Amino acid sequence: MICGDAEHFRYRSSRYITRFFEDCDLDFEHRGETRADWCADRVGEVLDLPRDGSQMLPDAFVRIIRRLLDSDEAEEGDPPGLREGTRRPESRTGTRGVACVP
Repeated sequence: MICGDAEHFRYRSSRYITRFFEDCDLDFEHRGETRADWCADRVGEVLDLPRDGSQMLPDAFVRIIRRLLDSDEAEEGDPPGLREGTRRPESRTGTRGVACVP
């Protein structure tokens, strides 16, 4: 989803992948590696970051999910709900309380 290989998610070239992570306050720079593999490795690193509790996701991962679900990510031709802000998780659940379900 980050690099745009999934339906309804924007294709991102190397520069835009780097910008995506910068928008999530993460210091990752894509330098031409295989996009999907590189993104998966970075998300793995993020999931290994410290968290507030054993059932909580790292804050950086929550920022990634929020960015992916932001209605600003919607593009022409996406289903109507994606363009109307239903992608904004904080509008439904608040900004805290995202838990990891085993």
